[in-house]
Amino acid sequence: MTTLVDLARQLPNGFHDARVSACTIDFVGRKVAFELQVWMGDETDRERYRPARLSVTGLAYCATDAPDPRYPFADRVPLVVDLCDADPAVRANAAIPPDAFSARFWVAGWNAFIHLAGTDAQLTWADRSQPERLFLNVDLDIDSAEDLSLLITALEPRAYSLARSAGRASFELSEPVQPTTPEPLILEFVRLVKGLPPQVRALWDRADRRVFDIGIQSGRGPFQEGHRLAPDTLRAAAEVEAEVAFTVYSLAESAPERTG
Repeated sequence: MTTLVDLARQLPNGFHDARVSACTIDFVGRKVAFELQVWMGDETDRERYRPARLSVTGLAYCATDAPDPRYPFADRVPLVVDLCDADPAVRANAAIPPDAFSARFWVAGWNAFIHLAGTDAQLTWADRSQPERLFLNVDLDIDSAEDLSLLITALEPRAYSLARSAGRASFELSEPVQPTTPEPLILEFVRLVKGLPPQVRALWDRADRRVFDIGIQSGRGPFQEGHRLAPDTLRAAAEVEAEVAFTVYSLAESAPERTG
């Protein structure tokens, strides 16, 4: 039997910050499959993701908590999830085989959990070659000598906090579904900043550095890809005293086609 924990141990970051775009449940066939992007990077290379399919067979249960109404659960966006230990109460109330494993995913955009149990798990990589170069996302990075917890709370749930280390915070927007250009993301971040309560906005203004970091994944193709920042976008970033930066990520080393 391979469990979700077994699979997580074979990944650089486990199932931390994985992005689920689709889920198919077959209760008759006792299986569930998640289409997801697995985070393969690190704190300095946050945008390296690899597409995969996570399958759980011998499915005993798959259930979701009701999303937190304060969170944008209705937005059609990939779900950012983290693997957690099973809820003992859920497992105790379910009739599951003695050899089944159980676990749950915390869903950032819901502030709720997906609970599941099964007898085997498998992760199959969807990509067969090095990725093409493409725009990935825009991160908002903030450095400050002050505690940023108030700012983190104010920006959530519209922005997902990637890091909470002392003096530093990093965010990605919880929407849109498929970002293809950096401009709308920068402008949405600016809108959120301008809407901050005065006390929190003062914390933003006192930060040492505020950066809209545009992530680009390098690859063997296409031959070229261009992205423009209009004067209005640059002015909007300047109005909140934020820099605009580009980060280009190198090709990842080839990984095994299958884990588990």
